[in-house]
Order: sequence, then structure tokens, then C-alpha cells
Amino acid sequence: MPSAIELPAAAVIADATASAAGGRYVYERRQPERSALYQVVRDNLETLYAAVEQGSAAPLPEFVRGEFERYLACGLLCRGFAVLVCECCHERRLVAFSCKGRAWCPSCLGRRMAQTGANLVDHVLPRVPLRQFVVTVPFELRARLAYDGALLGAIGRIVVDSVLGFYRRRMRDETGVIGQSGAVSVVQRASADLRLNPHWHAILLDGVFAPDGQGALVFHQLPNLDDSRLADLVVCKNSNDPKSGRFPVVVVE
Repeated sequence: MPSAIELPAAAVIADATASAAGGRYVYERRQPERSALYQVVRDNLETLYAAVEQGSAAPLPEFVRGEFERYLACGLLCRGFAVLVCECCHERRLVAFSCKGRAWCPSCLGRRMAQTGANLVDHVLPRVPLRQFVVTVPFELRARLAYDGALLGAIGRIVVDSVLGFYRRRMRDETGVIGQSGAVSVVQRASADLRLNPHWHAILLDGVFAPDGQGALVFHQLPNLDDSRLADLVVCKNSNDPKSGRFPVVVVE
């Protein structure tokens, strides 16, 4: 049965989709049921479940089924909604609940991505040159990492520490600057075709911060990277030596 709760009018601006019109914000309910993605999932999900039961398709973990089913309920008034009430004129609007999914819901995933990006740009990342690294792992490890969160986190830390160490060593050896860099990384669990592929997207400061003569931090940019420098970072020359500081991954600049 649908459920409903009442929220103050401020929630309209905070949580609802809005568009500027005549100097004010007007709520417009999105209609996911009209999208091609929604219709494909709705029309074929039971067929997929039947194929899994018959053994003609790969098994689906429960969390994947849950993601599908929550997506089909996302943004539909018949699956639950909040009643937003204006504190001034007492006008009411219905806002459907969202699935808050992190897999393929364009609305929820897009909102989370936009909020995260805005927070990083406005409050976290300094205004210095940045470089993106995309880090993948061999096929043999992907299924294990998909189900082992602790291992996924540990490898992610090793990856970022390895790249940060590369920055520190190169700045020290080539410019004499001894400093510290920084990074923000996120895990993406699938490729563009939704195949299982846990990998990391990392944004790194393209250099290091080091104190000047007055003790203020000054940013020093890394010299241009070339193929030989990237190969030194990518290739694990001695994978049996934990002190080598290198990790057998693939890095795409």
C-alpha cells in the first residue's frame, strides 16, 4: 500500500526537482515510467528471472534483484509518496519516494554524482592542476573483490598510496622538492555495459605541497608524464617484495 508523510515547504527546494519560472521554483514530477530504460527493465525482468530459474542465465544475487525491484518503484506515486505542504498558502504537492540506488537509476545515481562532484569542487579540492587515474585489476580478482568489501578497500588504499608515493619520489628526485600530495578515489563496480568490473577512479593533485621559507604551503606541479614514467608506476618489477612500493595494476592516464 502507498504510504505518505507530510513535510514542510522547505523540502520542496531541498529534495524535489524544480525549474525556474517567473522568478520562483515550480515543482515538476519526473515520470520514470516513460523512459526507455524503465520500460526495458519492467517488460523483461520476469523473463530474466525465469531464465535464471531454468539455468539458461547466470544466477542473480539477491542485492541485484533488490536493485532492479527498487528501481521499478522509484518515482512512482503508487509506490509511496511524501505530501509537501506550503507553510504560507497551504498548497500541497505529492513527491514520490526515490529508490536511492547506486547501480543504474539515472535520477538517484545522477543526483548523488552531482552532489559529490559539487562538494569536492567547492569544499575539498584545492585550485591546483589535477590528474585522473583509472585503475583496474585482472579478471581473476574481480568476482572476489565484488563480494569482499574489506579486500576492496585494502587494495584501493594500496593503489592510492602507490600513486602518491610515485609523486613524492619523482618530485624529490627530479626537483629536490620534498612534499605531500593528495587524492580522492571512488569505486565503480561495473563497466559501461554493466559487466562486473570493480575499478577505481582517482583524482590526484598533480604535484605536491611543500612549505616555503616562511612556512606557508606552496604547490609544485609534477613535470609532464611520459610513457616510460607511467610504465614504472604500472609494472610491478618484484611482486614478491612488499617493500617494492609497486602494485600490479593497469593505470590509464
